[in-house]
Amino acid sequence: MAGLALGLVLTFWSAHLLVGAIPQQVSQYVVEPQWSWRVLVFALAATICCIVLVGLLPAIRVSRTDPNELLKSGAGTGATRKTRRQYSILVASEIALALVLTSGAAVLIHAAVAADDNTLAYDPHPLATGWITLSATPGSSIRISAELDALASRLRAISGVDRAATTLRVSPEHVAISYSDEGGVHEYPSFQGIYAVSPSYLRTVGLPVRQGRDFLDGQPDEGAVIVDEHTAHLLWPNSNPIGQQIKFGDHRSTRPFLHVVGVVADNMDARMLRLIRRYAVQTKGLGAIYYVPGVRDTIAVGRFNGILLQFVSRSDEKPERMPLIIRNAVRGWGDTKFAEVTSMEENLGIADIRATRNFVSRLFTLFAALGLALAAFGIYGVVAHSVAQRRREIGVRIALGATGRDILHSVLRESVVVGLAGVAVGLLMTKYGVKLLAAFAIEDDFFNAPLFALVAVVLLAVAAIAAFTPALRATRIDPTESLRSE
Repeated sequence: MAGLALGLVLTFWSAHLLVGAIPQQVSQYVVEPQWSWRVLVFALAATICCIVLVGLLPAIRVSRTDPNELLKSGAGTGATRKTRRQYSILVASEIALALVLTSGAAVLIHAAVAADDNTLAYDPHPLATGWITLSATPGSSIRISAELDALASRLRAISGVDRAATTLRVSPEHVAISYSDEGGVHEYPSFQGIYAVSPSYLRTVGLPVRQGRDFLDGQPDEGAVIVDEHTAHLLWPNSNPIGQQIKFGDHRSTRPFLHVVGVVADNMDARMLRLIRRYAVQTKGLGAIYYVPGVRDTIAVGRFNGILLQFVSRSDEKPERMPLIIRNAVRGWGDTKFAEVTSMEENLGIADIRATRNFVSRLFTLFAALGLALAAFGIYGVVAHSVAQRRREIGVRIALGATGRDILHSVLRESVVVGLAGVAVGLLMTKYGVKLLAAFAIEDDFFNAPLFALVAVVLLAVAAIAAFTPALRATRIDPTESLRSE
């Protein structure tokens, strides 16, 4: 009862701490913990049932013991081989379950950390981005290149802006692309999108070109297209992508083929990119494709009397002030209907990602620590009881000349062997049980063998430390007192 009362106090206290630990950026995505009498009753009932079962099983076993055999064995302090085998199975099972619990927590911690580990190929700090809606006559057609270049020039004229570029995502009817390779012309759906950009877009963002060249600045670059690494890998896995042909629309469209002149780093969140690569066979999703629109490329203005353009600007001095400076400058443009300007870090939600990562990491680190603590206390209790049952045997061995080191090695060796057996069973259970966490994993192979090996080593060390104190106590047994008590 004292344990249940202490457990209730700790439950209320930990829930209060959990509510206070939820970051403000994450609170809108997390259901705030609330007390439910149904959950509390279920937890109490489950705990009481476990206590009753654990207490009844030894009592039932003792009630079935033949009193003559019990009297023949002495005072009952000797541990039979069957009893020691049962203790070993109990310790091994506890280690195996603790390994599964701790490994699952380690997978989630690793996923949270990896989601914010170098997710971008460029530094977002000096960048500001946003959307601007320019007035236009409904139903009219405007030249894409003219609008992109004009907006980029106006942005570069703002004081403090070092570089600026604009982009327009191509409408959904053009998301399918056709490409040619040695096997002919094929079609592929685009995942991220096709972007018409001003020539300096990639340099302004800071995306490095891995192969080929960037768009030519200050001169026409019609017929050129740049793809990201993910797209190049999917379309031409065994060929050099430079010089390959690609066009927007199906293979029957009259649009001309464009030539790939460069491969740029993936401009994608690392988690999303790895998930796409994992399910590429099913989704067939490409990455980003960039091109400089030609003079004849137009876009129809919708009924809302405006055209939406996205921009990015770079400022190497005081970049945190640029969103406000650009927003104030845009308000003076008479043809601007709407403008939204933020820093690139805010637009990408980097602060929210980090807050979420820290919250998830701390939460599951706590769960892993609780699992290790429960395993340590359980192993200590079972090993200590096993040593107490073997008091007579240990006393006889000491009387026959065994040293304290011999006794210590004997108890620890037996505990380590049992621990290794529990680790082996736990790793096998983890291999199949961790598949339930595949949706949260980052890597293509969510069975992270090095991570689970590290968890196994830590748990085995915890088991050895938990067994050390009872083993050390066994070396101090007085053989005279031990034999006299029999």
